[in-house]
Amino acid sequence: MGEKTNLISSPTGDKEDIYTCFQEELLSYLTKAYEKSGNEDIFDSIKGIFSRSFVKRIFMPMIYGKTPMSTCDDIRNDLKQFIKGSACMKLTNLCYEFWKCKYSHMNGFINLIKIIGWMNSMCDRPVYYRTPTDSMDHSKMMDSYHIWVYDRQLRKKRRVSLRIPSERRDRRKSHVSTFVNFIHQKDAFLAMRVVEYLMSIGGPIYTVHDNFISNAYCSSFLPQIYLSVLKGMGPPLKVVNTFLLENLCSGLTQEDLKTGGLNIDIRYNTQFVLPEKDLDKILKVKKIKLS
Repeated sequence: MGEKTNLISSPTGDKEDIYTCFQEELLSYLTKAYEKSGNEDIFDSIKGIFSRSFVKRIFMPMIYGKTPMSTCDDIRNDLKQFIKGSACMKLTNLCYEFWKCKYSHMNGFINLIKIIGWMNSMCDRPVYYRTPTDSMDHSKMMDSYHIWVYDRQLRKKRRVSLRIPSERRDRRKSHVSTFVNFIHQKDAFLAMRVVEYLMSIGGPIYTVHDNFISNAYCSSFLPQIYLSVLKGMGPPLKVVNTFLLENLCSGLTQEDLKTGGLNIDIRYNTQFVLPEKDLDKILKVKKIKLS
């Protein structure tokens, strides 16, 4: 199985690189924005800098919670010969506006998953990705503790600082990392199932980073095994709804939901987009239950 790529399917069925698409769409968006503000000369001087790798460095870290201020610092370092000061912040804001405007649904989806992490942390609970085996938790670190050790070679004492996790959950880290871990967990699940299948039939397999290595015979049907495992996870909507319901409805019974005016099966009702009003009702029922 080859290395992971950033390919998406175009309307014609051809494979396209997602960051190349971002590059083309972002350049078009920025060109119109700078023309509208009468600063097209500024953008003409930096347009050639917007390579695929430059665009990837802007958008890929967003899912890890990278802030506009941090992105602005990176852009300032790359474009310091062309623009300075507030012009860098303006360019950064336009990049974030492009993402929220062009990919508003994806931006909303990412924020929805992140909020689950924040909410569970507020409720003093971990985030469950695949109950009951996979969960994520972030604890705040306690103040540093210092101990002294003796270095026999240098014949002197050295101070070592230790930081121990506390029992308090870190809401900020839970909020930022939940979506990233959501994606990584699915990716890891697929990889483990492919490995398990090959081991069950005695097929040789070796991993290097994010690659599977096998013999010529097995490598020919590795993609089919991967696709079979992927299809076995069910429709993407089911995966998302299961995650939402398992975390939102944790601690609630079917009777609790019916009392709150909800006709949702916690375990099986995953075949439609959950309306915003139903999500709001679940939170209200959960609030009453916790109080």
